Amino acid sequence: MKYAKNLGDKMDISYYNYLAEDYNHKRQKPWKALQDFLEYVQIDNLDSPDFCLDIGCGNGRNFPLISSFSNHIIGLDNSIELLKLAQKNIEKQFTTPHMNDIDIQLILCSVGSIPIRPKTMSGVFMIAVIHHIKGKAKRRFIMKQIYEIVNDKGWLIVSLWRKYQKKYKWYFIKDLMKRFFLPEYKKKQIESGLSEFGDKNVPWILSKENKIISRFYHFFSRKEAKQLMNDFKTLEIVKLGGPGKADNFFFLLKKMN
Repeated sequence: MKYAKNLGDKMDISYYNYLAEDYNHKRQKPWKALQDFLEYVQIDNLDSPDFCLDIGCGNGRNFPLISSFSNHIIGLDNSIELLKLAQKNIEKQFTTPHMNDIDIQLILCSVGSIPIRPKTMSGVFMIAVIHHIKGKAKRRFIMKQIYEIVNDKGWLIVSLWRKYQKKYKWYFIKDLMKRFFLPEYKKKQIESGLSEFGDKNVPWILSKENKIISRFYHFFSRKEAKQLMNDFKTLEIVKLGGPGKADNFFFLLKKMN
């Protein structure tokens, strides 16, 4: 658990607490790209999970999609404010007789220190989470931790941002060249917390305050993403979502016995 403290520091937590209300206002419905992916891969062909784990569940926007696979969901997030909103959204979304038998438990924790016993989860979702983690070693640590949580017949769905999506393709081509040929540029990038090729701060607009703040992302090439997932067997990789309709990689992964 070497990286656990670093992955859940107070700055990250206060940042997501600060964003919570605005995020909830803008992200109420289940993510259409995730819905499209689930329809594409026909996940019903896999073993039906007893429990589904949603790592980085935020305000619970994807619980309605996840509930079609299991009546028992565990949502994890490091933001207490997002979890409070998730609880309110659960009370709104799961009030019909059809939804009354859905059991959702919320846990406040860091993605670097998940309080789930080994080999207990048969279905895991980690949607739009891993690209917010700084550092290759930390991301690798998280994936190994999740591998231990998934049982021998379990599966994992991961989404992350593509490096060469239409909107940012030329930025990263230029960034690569400048990092290689301009030492001062590379030094400034590292000093600003963008130490790896693929790191970028992306603006988020707080609507009520009319204020722009930055969110850290690490954008992935296909090769880099596959290397990160290499403990698992990759069943599907699909490009979906975003303005370019192909701005994310979605992975369906199976644990290799």
